[in-house]
Amino acid sequence: MTRHQLGTDDAAVSEASAVLVLVVFTVLITASVGVNVFFAAEEEEDPSATPTANFSYEHIPSGSVLLITHDRGDEFRAGNLTVSGPAGQNVTWATLAASEANETVGPGDTVQLSRANAWGEAVAEGDRVRIYYVGPNGTRTQISNWTG
Repeated sequence: MTRHQLGTDDAAVSEASAVLVLVVFTVLITASVGVNVFFAAEEEEDPSATPTANFSYEHIPSGSVLLITHDRGDEFRAGNLTVSGPAGQNVTWATLAASEANETVGPGDTVQLSRANAWGEAVAEGDRVRIYYVGPNGTRTQISNWTG
């Protein structure tokens, strides 16, 4: 039977080093994932960010009507979207759609501008209609427009 002297067992030192390296890598990976999740969540919750969206317009001259359709892009609240016209109209999407202000507007949603609804005026060739996003802090940003 051979006796080992204290401190000469190289296998124990090697195993301890390997465990230490694995613990350090685990801590670093966990920290980097946590930081990325924190900053990604912060970006998503930015209330001052202006949504981007594409709208299509269909003018029906015989009825002096303009149909506006949200084609693609961000979803947003109907009360935060204002449609402005040449006669000084400023009407929210919610009012035009006869919906609640907190209702979501997304791809496929359509509103009509005409004399017979909340718009109150006929839409003629040559009119200019603008769509604005009004943020929670009151800033108004144009996100689309149509010129007939």
